[in-house]
Amino acid sequence: MIYVDVETVNSRYPVMPRYVTSIHGERDHWRAEGAHSIYNPEADGFRVYLLFPSITPKLAEKNKWTIAWVGSFSDAYSGTGSTDWHDFKGTKGAVSALYTDVSTAHNHFHGVPTYVTSVTGQSHHWSVSGGGSVYAPKKDGFRVYLNKAQSKYFAKQKNWRVNYIAFQSALDCKLSAWSEWSECAAGCHVAKQERIRTVKRKAYNGGHCFSLKQARPCNMNGCPQDCAVSMWGKWAVCSRTCGGGQQSRARVVLKPRKFMGKQCPRLSDRRTCHTKPCSASAQGSADCRDRNIFGAWSECTRLCGSGFRYRYREHIMCRSVPCSCPAFPLACFLPCLLAW
Repeated sequence: MIYVDVETVNSRYPVMPRYVTSIHGERDHWRAEGAHSIYNPEADGFRVYLLFPSITPKLAEKNKWTIAWVGSFSDAYSGTGSTDWHDFKGTKGAVSALYTDVSTAHNHFHGVPTYVTSVTGQSHHWSVSGGGSVYAPKKDGFRVYLNKAQSKYFAKQKNWRVNYIAFQSALDCKLSAWSEWSECAAGCHVAKQERIRTVKRKAYNGGHCFSLKQARPCNMNGCPQDCAVSMWGKWAVCSRTCGGGQQSRARVVLKPRKFMGKQCPRLSDRRTCHTKPCSASAQGSADCRDRNIFGAWSECTRLCGSGFRYRYREHIMCRSVPCSCPAFPLACFLPCLLAW
């Protein structure tokens, strides 16, 4: 008999995993017993004993015998069976063999996975064979037989158990239907509604599980916003110096109306000015001549970006002949005419 201590420190297991082993080599290793038996398992390693006629460490190294192993501490993919062993009775009567049924129901496999196994215990399980053989595999368990085994009482006393690791294809999680949308918060400001769903079956072996919550905005119309305008601009120059003229002023929109707010008030205003009648001397004086009079510029129509200003123009025309009532009676009463 020989043994080998297998180091697993590079795997950096945080706790002791479940180890599963096999033996590799160039010759005769298939006849060795004990390759599936684990001793002294720890987070950083374990021991394996091998029984083979006339075997020595030097001969094992010459034949390149090595222990292959895999470990897992995940309860989703691995586990350890119980110490509940039973005597196996074949067609030829009782033999020195035991079996145990290993339950994997807690793993919730979605189908029959691929199981790999080994046997762990305190002593003498190196002398049995069959620790790596799986019978009647199902998604919730399998059976293992051990040949050349002691009694079931001995197996239980030595804490013989089956380690297993299972491999299965990825499976996405199964989700419930979406709930109803939550109530939108009261008020006129933009708010948020949510709905949820729950996981009915967890994802397995790298499968996906999609979002469990969704949100959407509500109250999109927003709060009413009244139109806001600037202060009135200055009055423009009166269109006439006498006899009644017109002058105007304007204002601009600072904030437009939204969501059924109040309408904008009028943006322009006009009033009469210089209403005193023109005197006869003023009508015939040289001051009355054809000319243009421009009013003041209005406020800009926009506070930023591209806007425009505007102003009014008055065009004054005067009579071109001396006042002679018999010949031109109308010219005596309308010495000056206004046109826009």
